Amino acid sequence: MSDDTPTTSLVWIIPLLVIVIGGIVIFSKQKVATAPTTNSTSGEETSNSEDLNLCTLIPKNTTMVYMRPTIESQKFGEITSQDEIAISGKTTDGWYGFNPGTAQAPNVGPFRNRYIAPDTQMTLSGDCANLSVISNLPPSTCFEMAQADVSIYKSPDKTSEIIATMHFNDYIPAVARSSKKDSAFLKVDGKDYGTLPKTVSGWVDSADINWNGSDCDSLPVVAK
Repeated sequence: MSDDTPTTSLVWIIPLLVIVIGGIVIFSKQKVATAPTTNSTSGEETSNSEDLNLCTLIPKNTTMVYMRPTIESQKFGEITSQDEIAISGKTTDGWYGFNPGTAQAPNVGPFRNRYIAPDTQMTLSGDCANLSVISNLPPSTCFEMAQADVSIYKSPDKTSEIIATMHFNDYIPAVARSSKKDSAFLKVDGKDYGTLPKTVSGWVDSADINWNGSDCDSLPVVAK
């Protein structure tokens, strides 16, 4: 009886090992097939199917990136030939915008992008012919941005007439302020830029709004 024991054990052990090894191989293949790819610039994960529709840009040399689509704006940083950038849109004069993958909750629309100059030596791949159009922006103009509905008043007073309402993603230039206090109202005017009708001109409570632009620190104080 003792001579039969090893043979009997092998009969059961070998099929069991085959099943276990086969299961590991199948599991490994499934992991590879469903693994997401990672964008080297933003760190955001995207599926393989989404990658097929992306427009990506690789600069041939170290390239400066700007906060707005003009070389006169503030500089954001540099990208190199080791970076593959997922492009989110393009301005009418050829600047490429991309989301840098950094925290920027108050920003909306074109202010969420960073920009690569059109004369950059680059390699483009993917669907770059159908990019979204990004609005052109002046280099330092102060813009007020809405994260929720924001009333625009006729005068710098919340009891005055409401002449327009900003909604999420709206932005409009600020041209002046009612005082130097942090609680000041800001005068806004949509005649040149922004998402509101060009006829909109009024006042917003600074407590209701977010701003973007170096000119925000030097807005002139005007009489009510």
